[in-house]
Amino acid sequence: MSFSNPLSIKGLLKTYLTQVTGTSRQVSRSYLDILKKTLSLFGKDYQNYSVIENKKEILCPTYPTVIPLPTRGVLSTQGGTRKLQQHFEASSKIRMRQRFAVPVFSYQDKLICRSSCVRSGSSVGNISNETFLLKQLGVTTIIDFMLKPIHPRPNLGIGLTELDLEFGNSYRDFSVNYFPFKGVQTLICFNKLGYDVSNLEYRIIEGSGYNRPSVNFEKYVKRNTPDVPSHMMHKRKISLVKLFQTYFQSCIDKLGNDKSNGLLIHCFSGWDRTPLFLSMIRLSLWADGLLHSDLSLEELCYFVISYDWYLYNHRLQRRLRSKSEILHFAFYFMQFLAGENYSLNKTPKNIRLKKFLDLYNHFFKNYSQILPLVKFNPSHKYNPPC
Repeated sequence: MSFSNPLSIKGLLKTYLTQVTGTSRQVSRSYLDILKKTLSLFGKDYQNYSVIENKKEILCPTYPTVIPLPTRGVLSTQGGTRKLQQHFEASSKIRMRQRFAVPVFSYQDKLICRSSCVRSGSSVGNISNETFLLKQLGVTTIIDFMLKPIHPRPNLGIGLTELDLEFGNSYRDFSVNYFPFKGVQTLICFNKLGYDVSNLEYRIIEGSGYNRPSVNFEKYVKRNTPDVPSHMMHKRKISLVKLFQTYFQSCIDKLGNDKSNGLLIHCFSGWDRTPLFLSMIRLSLWADGLLHSDLSLEELCYFVISYDWYLYNHRLQRRLRSKSEILHFAFYFMQFLAGENYSLNKTPKNIRLKKFLDLYNHFFKNYSQILPLVKFNPSHKYNPPC
């Protein structure tokens, strides 16, 4: 298949690269073709899935126009999609860019959800409605990949982690875990070093947000993220591989813990770090034979790109123009998560590694062909030390 066919991986990536993304999108024929194929692949795992209509982007302008919902477990007992849609509307009022908490896949009747962070200035009533939604979805654990406890953005107000809201007891019924990760800029070094992560380091405690007297960052992380070794929080720089392995291990442990139910994973806007970790969890479950067992390698690769990234508005064009290859990194890094300790059913490392390498090679042979189409943005001035 050629670049012009959005039903191929090459065509999907070409469409993705050339399509303008933002707070409002033009729904093209290619978009509808990609959505239709993605829903078909989604249906191989959830044969009787339900959908939430987001036509004219009434719920969220950067979510799919049709949002499929895994129908296993808690969703089948919550009064139908109309009731859920009302809850989603309430959640959209307090989440950045209206990116409300939505389930994207399930494991043993546990829903794994995604969203953006909580927006400042939200009313107590709306927050109560949103926490009610999280409980309806069975969420017991929130994993927050934001950089700073308070993060101002022009025209968006201030984004809050649940850390700040916790002081008002709004999220007291959830286990809130804060994993500091600066985000897409860090991965510019992945490009600069020729896709070699062995010497990549992460500056973990940068940022004036940690100097605010009302936020004891190290105390918060230690209290809310006990499975991240405290000595890591005292280093100015640590191995990026080790950081990702530690965070991923924590996510998998929480998913496999009998005492926890659903997970909500989010970052600031919910379209960079969120799909990065969601897709890695998805691929780990696939390698264990616990998810997407009916998808071919081609179908799985297509589905991850289209569903976790494209339809939820990851800005591929903008990221590639700044040489921040976060989508590429998601597929590449799986080889470092092949060990049995990252497996929910202790699948041997050699089996997982072979699957990850086969998938990565399939991804990269298509991805590498669209890179020459990228026009680097010379005005991008961020130049991290690598």
